[in-house]
Amino acid sequence: MYVGNNDWTFLHSEDSGVHVARRDPPQQAKVAFAVAVDSRDAAPSDVFIGIGDPDTNVQGEVLWSSDPATTGWTQLNLVAYTAVTCAGNIPMRPIGLAVGRDATGLQNTYVVAAVDNCGMWRGVSTVPFNPNSIAWTQTALPSLILGDQMGIVQAPVVWPDWPGTGNDNFVYIIDRAAKKLWRSQDFGATWDAAELWPVPGAALTADTGYLAADPSTLGRLWATTNQVAGTWLLTNAHGTLGTQQFTGTSAPKNPGPVAVRPGSDDVYIAGRVNAAGDQAELWRSLMLGSNWTKLGTSFYRSSSLFPTRLSVSGTPGLAYESMAGQGVTVTNQI
Repeated sequence: MYVGNNDWTFLHSEDSGVHVARRDPPQQAKVAFAVAVDSRDAAPSDVFIGIGDPDTNVQGEVLWSSDPATTGWTQLNLVAYTAVTCAGNIPMRPIGLAVGRDATGLQNTYVVAAVDNCGMWRGVSTVPFNPNSIAWTQTALPSLILGDQMGIVQAPVVWPDWPGTGNDNFVYIIDRAAKKLWRSQDFGATWDAAELWPVPGAALTADTGYLAADPSTLGRLWATTNQVAGTWLLTNAHGTLGTQQFTGTSAPKNPGPVAVRPGSDDVYIAGRVNAAGDQAELWRSLMLGSNWTKLGTSFYRSSSLFPTRLSVSGTPGLAYESMAGQGVTVTNQI
């Protein structure tokens, strides 16, 4: 388990959260806004974190570790590029990260970063990952993809690990401010026109707008919005541009982060507390978004009020949920 943290920067557990260790990078005064893991090789996995100043949009950087349990962190020098490109020549914070590889998995590693108020960036390195060879390019301007996400210091970036040869080139991000879903078909080098990818529902707010890809089914992508029943399924997210259409599901109220259990069609949603009195809840659907079941216990509902991330493991079946200011909840009731 890898957790970006506001106070301790980065936390790591090898036993599902029973024991947690602090694995601080050298910049201990920074906050980890985003975490990405390249798990394509045998463990340990390459881990990437986006850090920055906790209070203002400055001092942004991406760090890499080949094994946070035993090795240190290396700066990937994004700061050298953003400091001469972002507004005011300020190295702004990476608030969303994803990592992937070329079609063969043997030539290039790509790190995609959503930088707060400075658009989308891509770093390219050789395989195995070499921090000394990485070079960064701004691939979308802030006017096209709003990195500041309405002042929200996180951006939902998804790089699906879909089955089949040649399906590793797709990357997705929700632009909460413009209410759009963006897609890259070339490992994050360019991005499709946003107006062809509207996310349904009302304007997204600070704690809504999440993505999850089904790792077992090509083209299946889930999104949540802040509608009362705002859970949406896209079944051909890899298809010809302009043919996609979100399908609404019989979603639970106030959906937050969404996750798919590997090796199944099981979908999970962390429901959020709201002013109408709806409680926090962990929901599951075994039928592609129909027939949702409540899984939360009284402890869960009292300790999971403001979910920000949700991840579900295959075997053993565990759900990991991070909360704003409330740590991480781990449950096997799934």
